[in-house]
Amino acid sequence: MMKRKILLVEDEIIIASSIQQWLEELNYSVSGIAPSAEKAMILIEQQIPDLILMDIMIQGEMDGIELADRIHEKYSIPIVFLTAYSDDITLERARISGPYGYLLKPVTQKDLSIAIENALFKHQEDFSKHIRQKEKMEYMLLDAVKAGIIISDEDGNIIYVNKWAADQFGYDIKKVSGKRLLEVFNRTNIVEEAEYSTAQVQFPDKRKSRVRYYLSSVQNKDESIKGILLFFEKI
Repeated sequence: MMKRKILLVEDEIIIASSIQQWLEELNYSVSGIAPSAEKAMILIEQQIPDLILMDIMIQGEMDGIELADRIHEKYSIPIVFLTAYSDDITLERARISGPYGYLLKPVTQKDLSIAIENALFKHQEDFSKHIRQKEKMEYMLLDAVKAGIIISDEDGNIIYVNKWAADQFGYDIKKVSGKRLLEVFNRTNIVEEAEYSTAQVQFPDKRKSRVRYYLSSVQNKDESIKGILLFFEKI
């Protein structure tokens, strides 16, 4: 299993060295140690870490909270603050920046371990929730389209049918999921083949309608096939 990469932003050499040793003992990989915001941004651009341990008081014009805000503008990286300050103003500024944890110095290895694991877990939960919400919104938009949209996985198994397509074919959306794409929309549905990807389609209730349709592959970033998209609309 690949080790989780942690960037340590700490300007006190002795503390940074101790924390690095603890992290390595906990089976984490320290991707770098930065004493300032400028150095931290350089290290992040070179290699994006899985988590950042951030001291609030660091070298330079920008403190750890300001640096966290800048990082959040560009990256989705969980940040756990380290600080010797517990005054209300500092705590409130830190809270507003949205950290995944907050540790008061001096820290122990156990506290560090718990804070990191909790932060990584919560960040994964937040990411999964964001993806689910995004997919839900996308499907809501697809359901609003007055045209048929059917999506299958790379093996041709249907994973999504929008409401318009299900209504036209008289299918229960839940029952269609898992069927083969060619079971729902295949050559036998096409009564008359025409040019420009138009066809005369016969629906299960014997209705016939001329439709414009196309099939398109859905690709991953590496251009491998992720699935198939079928779009069709009445002419």
